[in-house]
This record gives sequence, structure tokens and C-alpha cells, in this order.
Amino acid sequence: MKSENDIISDDELEKITGFQLPNKQVEKLIEARVWFVKNRDDKPRTTWYHFNHPLKFRTPNLISEPNWGAMKNGKTT
Repeated sequence: MKSENDIISDDELEKITGFQLPNKQVEKLIEARVWFVKNRDDKPRTTWYHFNHPLKFRTPNLISEPNWGAMKNGKTT
């Protein structure tokens, strides 16, 4: 691993997932909830950052929003 922003090579991705076929690699990345994109050859591409910080371990965005339904159902004056 060189940098967290480096894209994982084909060889490294094969070692990580245990598969040579891109569709099987995609299945493993989805199973591990690792973010990726597919390139023109339909091969998955991801960075070391995304591999080391899968979506399942990220904290959800807990932005507080008003209850818009209460505004519609509230009393009118």
C-alpha cells in the first residue's frame, strides 16, 4: 500500500478478493460493503481508503430536520 488515495491494482484486487473474474470481485466488494466503481472493462476500481474504511463502519449522517408532517397537520389560526 503506497497511499490511501492509490487505486488498488488488478493483482492486489485479485489477492484481496480471492477471485480473478471481475463479477466475483464485485460480489466480494459488495459483501464487504466496500465502495467501488466499474471501469470501461467492467472491472471494479476502488482505493485503499475505501477498502480500509468500508461503508458498514462509517457513521450515518445524523442531521436533525424539522418534522415537516407536523407543519401540514398542525392547527391553523
